[in-house]
Amino acid sequence: MRILGNNLTFANSSNALPYGSNVGSGNIVGADPKFASFPVVGSGFSWSYDFVLLAGSPAIGTGTNGTNIGLTGGNAPVVHNLFGNSKLPVVTSITVPVSSVPVGGTLQINLKANTRK
Repeated sequence: MRILGNNLTFANSSNALPYGSNVGSGNIVGADPKFASFPVVGSGFSWSYDFVLLAGSPAIGTGTNGTNIGLTGGNAPVVHNLFGNSKLPVVTSITVPVSSVPVGGTLQINLKANTRK
């Protein structure tokens, strides 16, 4: 049994929380989180989406310890450069200069990456 608390569901085929034999409280079922820019259901991920919570979002202040539910809440909130997404490096190329490595050997690679901003 797992404890599932302070979650939000939206646009799912099953919004039941907690599901199965799980327990939990503080969940918000079937509510639009009111992101600044939300993709059409079924769309793939895009860096252009803006997951900042708009005023009036049911996810604001309803997460664990009064933080937001989702990316901007919890113990490790994403708060810097959320629009356009993070400054985490994006790998642009990987080169593996050898085709094999002996058992217990070391594989060295060449990696190039850029930050988004």
